[in-house]
Amino acid sequence: MFLLATSLAASLSSCDGDDIPEKLDGGHADSGARGTDASAPDADRDASAGRDAATAGACDLLAQDCSDGTEKCAIVQDAAGTLMSACVPVTGAAAAGDTCTRTAAGFGHDDCAPKLFCSFIGEAGPDQGGTRRCHALCDDDAQCANGERCGVLVTAQTTGFCGPSCEPFSDCGKDLTCGDFYNGVGGTTDVWLACRPTGDAKSGAPCANAYECPADHVCTDPAFGNDLRCIALCDVDHACKEGTCQKLGTLRLCI
Repeated sequence: MFLLATSLAASLSSCDGDDIPEKLDGGHADSGARGTDASAPDADRDASAGRDAATAGACDLLAQDCSDGTEKCAIVQDAAGTLMSACVPVTGAAAAGDTCTRTAAGFGHDDCAPKLFCSFIGEAGPDQGGTRRCHALCDDDAQCANGERCGVLVTAQTTGFCGPSCEPFSDCGKDLTCGDFYNGVGGTTDVWLACRPTGDAKSGAPCANAYECPADHVCTDPAFGNDLRCIALCDVDHACKEGTCQKLGTLRLCI
């Protein structure tokens, strides 16, 4: 997040980043709380390339129960923008951590091996000169590597993909910031952040996804509606320039 996730409001009210536009990709499948490079959103974010063309019908993302070895069960996006599972053709064998390419068909249509998700979560995306990588599918943080968390994209299976998490105001590297929402597996208030490209929008400006927002901001509507804006993160060492520092889930935002 997708993506997973673009808004904390959405994640807390119903619970997208790789869209989850290019963030969710999470998606940011890439992103997702659509942030996803799933977010989504995204995203990353990452589904802006196109909607899914896979055959309808859910499959088990972890059991990989598609009919034969020519298909894999992948996270895809239907015509309405909903993230779901579906069997898609296997077109590559890239392993976890390898670079990957997503086709114009969108989420799930990539050259990762089965049980992996292609996302630029935690790093610069293709538009910033970076690349996507294959990340393990998961339904528990314990299935992810040290420093990673499981970002839920398909709520029906409480399943998503592993991505590197970050702490607010931490150093994400050049032109990146910690500010991409993803839903965790622990319930409605279990949200976490990933690094994302820094956007050009001003604090308080309307946003479609986190990738548009400046450093140390998230894209959300704290009132649980659809008025998504770039909202500043805060803590005891980073006071709010506007509003007051309030806790939402595990994070603190200037509201």
